[in-house]
Amino acid sequence: MKEFLISPPFGNFLSHPKCSSVMGTYTRERRGGWPMKLYRAALTVRPIEGGWVNNIGLQNPGIKSVKKFNPEKIYSIAAIQPEDWDGLIEYIPKETMLELNVSCPNVLEKHDISDEQITAYLNKFPTVIFKLSPTDGIGRQIDRLVDLGATYIHIANAMPTARGGESGARLKEFSLKHIKATREKYPDLKIVGGGGIYSTQDIELYKAAGADHFSLASIWFTPWKATHLLKKFK
Repeated sequence: MKEFLISPPFGNFLSHPKCSSVMGTYTRERRGGWPMKLYRAALTVRPIEGGWVNNIGLQNPGIKSVKKFNPEKIYSIAAIQPEDWDGLIEYIPKETMLELNVSCPNVLEKHDISDEQITAYLNKFPTVIFKLSPTDGIGRQIDRLVDLGATYIHIANAMPTARGGESGARLKEFSLKHIKATREKYPDLKIVGGGGIYSTQDIELYKAAGADHFSLASIWFTPWKATHLLKKFK
């Protein structure tokens, strides 16, 4: 896994030699496909002060639309029902890098992943990243995951609001605070930092807080800015 990640939905369509593209987010069953995803993006993605808001949800063609998994890419998956985690793990080959999205802000149905399911994923796959919600309970989530053997945590997904998932300045403030606290508590944990990364100064702030990897999302609305940012890092 490279130092920078291109988060969904951008990772489905974009690549960069300094980045690992994150594909998805895939669910067990089809939920509208990529055309619907793009349509909902056009309808719901809006700029706000200091960031963006979207209500795309988990529109995707389903995990079985992936006929060949690329070991150089990361596949983001999510469950709508608890048993979906079992169906997903059965289909995905063991050499795949995964990001488990347990935090989509735009899905009404929310079902937690069990301890047994977490352990099964950690035992099967070489890289399992847990992408968490920016909520007050994130510290307890991390404690639970570390106790079960998790080695990668992503802080954090878009912030749930009445308008949809919000990214940008507010999310960055949350992420930096909790990355710092997590790094102090778990010095060996690998942390992916995300939220409001638009400049080298933002990356330095995330590094100082303790992030090992950096998730780029909203900046890809202006890909020339993302490319320019990445050129500054060797």
